[in-house]
Amino acid sequence: MRKDRLKRFFLLFILTILWYSAPLHAQFLEIWEIQGNTTSSPYNQEVVTTVQNIVTAVGDDHFFMQTPPDRSDNDPATSDGILVNINNPDVLVGDLVSVSGRINEVDGNTQFNALGLQLDIVDVGQALPPTVDFGQSFPSITPSDPHPLEAVEGMIVSFVATAAGPSTGADLAPLYTTESRPFREPGIQFPGMSGTPVWDGNPELFWIDPDGLNQPNNRFIETGMTVSGEGPMIQDNFQYIVTPSTYSISGDGLLTQVRDKNLGEISVGSFNVLMLNSNSGNFQTKLRKLSKYIVESMKAPDIVALQELANSNSLGSLRNFILQNYGINYSNYFEQSGGNINTGFLVKNTITDIVVTQLGENENISLGGPLHDRPPLLLTGNIVSEPAIPIQVLNLHMRSLIDIEGDNSFFVRTKRHEQAISIANMIQDRQDENLIVVGDFNAYQFSDGYVDVVNQITGQESLGAIFTNQDIVNPPIINYTNTLPESERYSFVFRGNAQTLDHCLSVSQLDGLEVVEVQYARGNADQPEAFENNSQVVNRASDHDGLVAFIQVENPITSTSSINRPDFDVQFNNPMSKSDQITIIGYSSSQKINFRWMNQQGQVLEEGVSSMTDVIHLPKGIHSGMYWLQIADGEQSKTRKIIVQ
Repeated sequence: MRKDRLKRFFLLFILTILWYSAPLHAQFLEIWEIQGNTTSSPYNQEVVTTVQNIVTAVGDDHFFMQTPPDRSDNDPATSDGILVNINNPDVLVGDLVSVSGRINEVDGNTQFNALGLQLDIVDVGQALPPTVDFGQSFPSITPSDPHPLEAVEGMIVSFVATAAGPSTGADLAPLYTTESRPFREPGIQFPGMSGTPVWDGNPELFWIDPDGLNQPNNRFIETGMTVSGEGPMIQDNFQYIVTPSTYSISGDGLLTQVRDKNLGEISVGSFNVLMLNSNSGNFQTKLRKLSKYIVESMKAPDIVALQELANSNSLGSLRNFILQNYGINYSNYFEQSGGNINTGFLVKNTITDIVVTQLGENENISLGGPLHDRPPLLLTGNIVSEPAIPIQVLNLHMRSLIDIEGDNSFFVRTKRHEQAISIANMIQDRQDENLIVVGDFNAYQFSDGYVDVVNQITGQESLGAIFTNQDIVNPPIINYTNTLPESERYSFVFRGNAQTLDHCLSVSQLDGLEVVEVQYARGNADQPEAFENNSQVVNRASDHDGLVAFIQVENPITSTSSINRPDFDVQFNNPMSKSDQITIIGYSSSQKINFRWMNQQGQVLEEGVSSMTDVIHLPKGIHSGMYWLQIADGEQSKTRKIIVQ
């Protein structure tokens, strides 16, 4: 039996070799005939011959050739260029070549297969065909089938473009030459579905692969930079990519902080921290970058709602890092949701009487199973003002858009729709409370055509979707995304499309509070992934931009500033024995301070709260060695090195 299988395998192998190496009896075609005017070649898997075409670019294992201008059909719907696969091609740019081989469609790209390929150099030193110049009118902003750029697949194009997003992990960067930056728009991508809004898909977008033809690589292209170049274009599934024979980059990217708080304001922030996990190898780098971003770019909001926390230790470490390096004393609140993607809060002492509760944790989807994988997390508290003003912040991290099309799409759409209905009911129940809603909604400010998540939650008018919105939230609540300039309505960049996934909402009638402005801190969505592991810069601390809402408080805020206050500190012997005590000295016997013991690696051994009249004892079971003691009162923070004998 085994011998029979081996014989069949060997026979199949021989037939395959013969198929590709047999003499090519091919029909003679021009390149534009091979390419055709649809998304794939009409001669796919057939053997063809095309003669006397000009080599326009050469790579390590392929080259491009193009029909001479005098033989072009001059049809804007067909391409005159094509990719030829061959190991170590012995051709030069400007050679005139004839090729026979089998046509393959690979990820949407029409090309000659290397197996059985026959190549003849007919002449050398030919002038190259003129490039296809990209500009305001091409690539077209009008969607079509096939894609507008299908007509130049394999041809040499030239451009002076703007980066629509940053370099990806694959070192590709999205570009556009049209007037406006490509944004995600309402609806299902062209051709869409009947009865729902249709998004054009931004056909003007194309990509650059800087080292696709062995040019020097550049992994640090930022949104807004100017990229110039020329080279052949290929297709890779949904992307049309220029592999440049020459290119240059100039200009600056987008890296901005939010404004400072004005007198009488508090701020509420929201930030997806991209899987902050204390067990990951780059944890310390992420702590440094996230802390810098929260403090310097987001200006250390009074309340920070966080998404994508792996565990409570991740949040606690972030809180400790901010305290140790910036002297800002946040309290941290975390609720486990059953997985390694969770939500939590960092809160300053400008908010008191804090209670944090999961909502909807026991709700189920109609198709079976938990409705909320990450249940909405509600923080209630009082702003330290005279008199105090209550505030509530609902932190959301909703079901993602992954698989909204495909085999699992009905489940995904149903879950997103029912989550939005559940949250809408939570909001309606709190219409008379000072409710702010923030988080990663994984949804746009408008309908995606399948589900209109945000407008179901806000009660605002919908453009329509397959899943119809229910009338729950009345009066409608405010989505501050819609108050921003159009160029600022994004927190994330996906496939070159700027889009808003992170929102700030509030009930329409806040009592004693007014949301006066919402800003995004720019430094993540527009920054290349290559910055992720660089601990020296704030760039790309996450893949989402954090938002900050500035809220005017009607009543005077009680100052907790340490300005003009006497200092406080601790007294101790150093080195000290295990029986020694540490005495707190300060300005007020009633003042409470937080203290924290850490080892040399920064791990927290013990923490607590003490008054100025108390003493601090060494942690139980402590060994001889070097330790750190942190003390903080919410505004001031000190770290002392202590040697224990």
